[in-house]
Amino acid sequence: MQAYELDTLKAQYLDFHYGEKENFGVANFPKKCAELCLETCKENSIALNKALDLGCAVGRSTFELAKGGFQEVVGIDLSEKFIKVAEELRNKKSMHYTMTEEGDLVEQNEVSLKSLGLEEFSDRVRFVNQSASELDFTEFNSFDLVFGGNLLCRMKKPKDFLKNVHNLLKSGGLFILTSPCTWLCEYTDKEDWVGGFEKDGKKVTTHDGMKEILSEHFTEVKNPHEVEFVIRETKRKFQHSFAQASYWKRK
Repeated sequence: MQAYELDTLKAQYLDFHYGEKENFGVANFPKKCAELCLETCKENSIALNKALDLGCAVGRSTFELAKGGFQEVVGIDLSEKFIKVAEELRNKKSMHYTMTEEGDLVEQNEVSLKSLGLEEFSDRVRFVNQSASELDFTEFNSFDLVFGGNLLCRMKKPKDFLKNVHNLLKSGGLFILTSPCTWLCEYTDKEDWVGGFEKDGKKVTTHDGMKEILSEHFTEVKNPHEVEFVIRETKRKFQHSFAQASYWKRK
């Protein structure tokens, strides 16, 4: 069973996406990513027509892109459970989930699209259970924005994805990607890593590898930078990480 199909992960990601607390003062990551996307669209005079949210998990950034002005937003994730959760939330507008405090002790929480100011935009959003690396370009194309949230280093063939991502975009469209660059052989064979290794005695970072692959079809429009995020596991255990955000405009 994939880790992302477990009920505990479902609750953690609902809390990560929709929880009201800012753990350790760190801003909500999916919302922050949507804000960065919208800000960069404005800076590059991108029309807010169609957006694609790859690795959308339980959907917060998808909803936020619609709230920010996009008329149509498609959220795609490999996890069937995550997509079912996102679709149920879109339809029912609210959902309860249970978070572990310690041992068998739990707390009950609720997600409400209305309380987050997202309810009125749910008709602009749809969710699809599919691998981001196996998209049919005849169905998924002509997007003004493609956002990939923390999925690159969990792909089996990330280089192939980067070589083909331009097919999803209009000319002049934006590809924005975040990644913690945690390359692991359990997800990606080492020969398929985009970065995180030495070649000819030199360090090759993920950004180096991305730039080499994407330069044929993209121009980088901003310097990469770090985006902080925190995932709560229990009352006293948290994952504290950083993702590198990079910004690319299709030629």
